[in-house]
Amino acid sequence: NIITAYTSILSGGAVTFFNAGDGEIKGVELSMQLQPMPTLNPGLALIASGSYLDGEYTDYKDGRGYDEDSGLTFGPGALNLLEARDFTGNTLTNTPEFTGSISLLQAISLGRLGEIELGIDTYYNSGYFFSAQNTSLLEQEQYQTYDARISYFYNPWGLQLTLFGENLTDERYDKQRFTSDFGTVHHQAAPVEYGVRVQTTFGGDR
Repeated sequence: NIITAYTSILSGGAVTFFNAGDGEIKGVELSMQLQPMPTLNPGLALIASGSYLDGEYTDYKDGRGYDEDSGLTFGPGALNLLEARDFTGNTLTNTPEFTGSISLLQAISLGRLGEIELGIDTYYNSGYFFSAQNTSLLEQEQYQTYDARISYFYNPWGLQLTLFGENLTDERYDKQRFTSDFGTVHHQAAPVEYGVRVQTTFGGDR
């Protein structure tokens, strides 16, 4: 069954795992790859994907967590408020309603000198909860990121050299967040980042 985590140092341990009852996810996922100009520009490609998810706890009556107003723990094993709260109907953790990505690629042949590929990407996330309690303290709101890159391929050496920029708009969002007896801890995703990647494949042509 579904397992969730509860962090409380004062209640006996840093992280406690327990059964969260039943849950259900319904959804649909679509993806496509398109060459908009196969004759005039065969190196141009559009890749897109998206998903819709409807996930909820269908039976979760013994919820544990932290009261938003007082910060006190509640639920079985809590030191403060022993009565559990009903999380039935809450959204499943880490389950965004909408996600989508679009990539535009342009490959340019250099003949015997290799190939260059230009790429831009965007990713959208409608937001999600880090906790089954669905508290605003542990809610990641919607965000969108943009990346760009230019790569050089030289097949005889199995070489790929890439210059990249990630999260170009410096979007601030959390990869992880949790609440404990001492408050809410945020682990932010990487800010805007630039770099170079070098990859080689031994054994000749790719």
